[in-house]
Amino acid sequence: MSSQPNVSMYCMPFCPDCARARVWLEHHDVPYTDIDISTSLNLREKVAAMNNGDIHTPTFEIDEKIIVDFDRALLVEALGITD
Repeated sequence: MSSQPNVSMYCMPFCPDCARARVWLEHHDVPYTDIDISTSLNLREKVAAMNNGDIHTPTFEIDEKIIVDFDRALLVEALGITD
């Protein structure tokens, strides 16, 4: 069995997709770091750089792979889990 990927979720407190993603990740026992980008201009700039200049949440960084939005199919593939 391989080790768990390093998962970071960049989000904002008012984001409904972020709330759904948290529930989904927790349901699948995926450890992740929840990063609130509303607290830092640098974090918002980092997310914008990952999203062709747009700030979009949630944005996931899974090891070195970027997934924009709560796309279950892409997350399943990147995490190697079943939904």
